[in-house]
Amino acid sequence: MLNYLEKFFVFSVCLIFIFYVRAHLTIFGFGSLIKFLRRHAKLNVFGRNKLGQTLKSIEIVSKYLPFISCLVKASALKLLHNKLIGLEVNIGIRINNQAIFESHAWVSFNKEIILNYEPDIRLYKVIYTIN
Repeated sequence: MLNYLEKFFVFSVCLIFIFYVRAHLTIFGFGSLIKFLRRHAKLNVFGRNKLGQTLKSIEIVSKYLPFISCLVKASALKLLHNKLIGLEVNIGIRINNQAIFESHAWVSFNKEIILNYEPDIRLYKVIYTIN
């Protein structure tokens, strides 16, 4: 169990990383963000013991900040726990019932979705995975 200061630290770091990822995506685009995630594969801010608190912090931050997409949340989580074996970001696409193209990003840990779950997630075709 994390104490109050540790929780505050995790929350603060999540806030900074979400801002950074959002800015990077806006300025440099999707391709650059994917390259950045691959290039910084050795970055590992938090260990396994802080995964739960990181997930909570990302959800709280994304509720109150505008324009925090599923890709931003997934990318921030991956950067913060990059060396965690079994953690992967999936990016998928689909065409919905109104014939509109949609994309979605989610994070799974040991094949179980832990961030950005949607009930119809099985309808997305995974086009990219970052381990």
